[in-house]
Amino acid sequence: MSAAVVSVMVGVAFLDEIRWRPGLFPFSLAVIGPAYVLVRRRLASTELGNSLWLKLLLTSTDIAIVEAVIYVSGGPSSPFWPLAALPILAATLRFGLKAGLATAIAACALSVAVLAAGEAPEGLSGLNLCRLVFTGAMLLLISFFLGMLLEEERRLRQEVLALSRTDPLTGIYNHRYLLDVLGIELKRAARYGEPLAVSMIDLDLFKSVNDAFGHLAGDKILTQLADTLKKTFRTTDYLARYGGDEIAVVMPNTGCQDAFAALERARDAVSETGFVGPNGRILKITISAGIAVFPDDGEDALVLLDKADRAMYAAKGSGGNRVQLYRPSLDEMAFETASALDSRLP
Repeated sequence: MSAAVVSVMVGVAFLDEIRWRPGLFPFSLAVIGPAYVLVRRRLASTELGNSLWLKLLLTSTDIAIVEAVIYVSGGPSSPFWPLAALPILAATLRFGLKAGLATAIAACALSVAVLAAGEAPEGLSGLNLCRLVFTGAMLLLISFFLGMLLEEERRLRQEVLALSRTDPLTGIYNHRYLLDVLGIELKRAARYGEPLAVSMIDLDLFKSVNDAFGHLAGDKILTQLADTLKKTFRTTDYLARYGGDEIAVVMPNTGCQDAFAALERARDAVSETGFVGPNGRILKITISAGIAVFPDDGEDALVLLDKADRAMYAAKGSGGNRVQLYRPSLDEMAFETASALDSRLP
């Protein structure tokens, strides 16, 4: 848009076939135009480019420059009235529907001022006002429909992004997003010297539930488990389905004691919840959880997840329905005892 406006300004600065005579104002526009484009592009690439006040200032300047071009190139008789659509379309594309409509209203108001400044009797003649009303209505409609399309596109993009991050069964985050967010939170914890806790949660004897009642019943229980855990943990914690019936939790700025207390609350909440099984049968389910803490137990995402997993299996091997902090002494017995527990039938 800026390039088109500048091209027009440079051209009309040296033409007088359209009842316009060169003067200081149009020549100033021809000189200021390229400089404005360079400054605008430079500002857009900086952090200031995302600030609301700068967006408003640049959009207002775009409208003012376009209307100035129309004014110096003949006002009511200018052939460049279609340029008024450029800042409106640019604002709609960059900032959305509301900004586009606001820009259209501002451009129409300034266009009335340009007509009023024109030579009588052409300035505010009935014909010119009718043209302005018709053009303004068209610009508003274009801005509205374009803005609606952009809003729908953004909504669909957000839905696709949410689907790529969440597990379709439980509605919590998936394995891939867990690794992404854990990496980000570890960097943040290292920068600010904060602890970070990672927990692995697993249903006790879940294989027996699947064998006895079927996988559809098991899926329903997993969904209820995720809902129960979401109510227990903080909104700043991240819950993700790690695989099967394992759920991982990332707890930023949380040490081992606070993490242990949070997992105990979650364990109590699950054990007190009546899970609805086949034919409305109420099942009592318990969980085991393991905890590893950054930086004491490791500084790598996969290392922390592995140690939390080992602690969780050790908790299952100790009878289940308990929370276990990671200890190096757990490594030898964790997986063997947990595998034996999962193979039992009720």
